[in-house]
Amino acid sequence: MLIHLLPVIIMFLYTTLSVALFFIPITKFPRKNKLLNFYWVGFWSFLVAIASLAGASNTLRMLSYDASKVSTLLLASITVSFVFFVMFAWFRLSAKVISKVISQGVSKLKS
Repeated sequence: MLIHLLPVIIMFLYTTLSVALFFIPITKFPRKNKLLNFYWVGFWSFLVAIASLAGASNTLRMLSYDASKVSTLLLASITVSFVFFVMFAWFRLSAKVISKVISQGVSKLKS
């Protein structure tokens, strides 16, 4: 019986270890700026969600459960949300930097 569950146990442990490793940057490298810290934690949290959902889907598939429709839908929606999150963060942070550079340039021109 255990020989049939060995690949499932290995897949589960591999998924758990991989997801746990994604928490290291969140806990060990906090940002001092609250906005950057929010995006830092959000970025790694999305990666945790994607990795755990993919690993859970494959683990259930190895146990002969048909969870493909739900897991494919959830994985696709999380992946699309991740792309939008990263793009929004990039645009927002870029806009903050550009506005700061412009305001510093204007203040230098006035003085």
